[in-house]
Amino acid sequence: LGEGAYFAATAERVAALEGRPTMDLTKELAAQFAAFYLAFEVIAKLSATALEKVGMSYAAIFLVYAGLAVVAAIMFTQASKVESASAGAPLSVCGKAMTAVALWPDVKIWLLAFTNLTFGFAAAFMNGYVNSNYTTPELGSGYIGTLTAITATVAAVGALAFSRLPSKQAAVFIGSLCFMAIALICIANKAGWLHLSGWNWGLVTLYILQGLGRGVYESTNKGIFADVFPGAASPGAFGNCMMQSTFAFTLCFLFSDFLAPALVWIVLVLGMLTTPGLFLALAVKRGEDALTALRQHHCC
Repeated sequence: LGEGAYFAATAERVAALEGRPTMDLTKELAAQFAAFYLAFEVIAKLSATALEKVGMSYAAIFLVYAGLAVVAAIMFTQASKVESASAGAPLSVCGKAMTAVALWPDVKIWLLAFTNLTFGFAAAFMNGYVNSNYTTPELGSGYIGTLTAITATVAAVGALAFSRLPSKQAAVFIGSLCFMAIALICIANKAGWLHLSGWNWGLVTLYILQGLGRGVYESTNKGIFADVFPGAASPGAFGNCMMQSTFAFTLCFLFSDFLAPALVWIVLVLGMLTTPGLFLALAVKRGEDALTALRQHHCC
């Protein structure tokens, strides 16, 4: 929630200073935010693997990263305070939670949910099903860390590349196709049309597709949330954004045995709904903006 609100307020501030449309800035800044975030994730994953290789215990590695997390949290308290020009008074923790709940009657928050849900279920599918059923038998569990680092690297590069596309809709469409491709490959394997056994390092294809999809989720998707829910609405919108992907993760964790057979189909269906949902949300937003402009015109 805090990350999204900070991002939206930063985009609004920079757009005002440079005299540029905010929607242009959300595309650029979302890519930059995502690239830095994912780059640090890659460094963290590779460092953890290196520490394990030199003989450091899991407990010691945990303590090292816990310490780094504490240092990062302290450093963030020293960051400049950036708020939207339309932001109201500071809210309590409960107040911030209620701003997210207050958006639930807004159909746009649910039409934009498909990217978050697709990413959440796809990540759970990759981490749970693909890693255990394909990657471990083919390459061994020791390479899972390397492959997930490849996913994060591709996501970082993809986030920057997607920012150069002519529209955010195009990026979301490509991201949804990548998630759908993972599902279709696994469905084809189950049907006997292709055989993932024997792919060996060819399995990296699945991790690259996941990385491209995640690149859209971490960058373009957040830019869209900032566009559709600007100003004071952004904290609640980004709270819902995080809630939706976390809901998918949690659901898969709690009901993994029940959901496992259907998970690949869930990813496929959600991927198919992502782009139509985005276009509908943007259409609703344009209608609301037109109605607001009409009311202001009559008032004047």
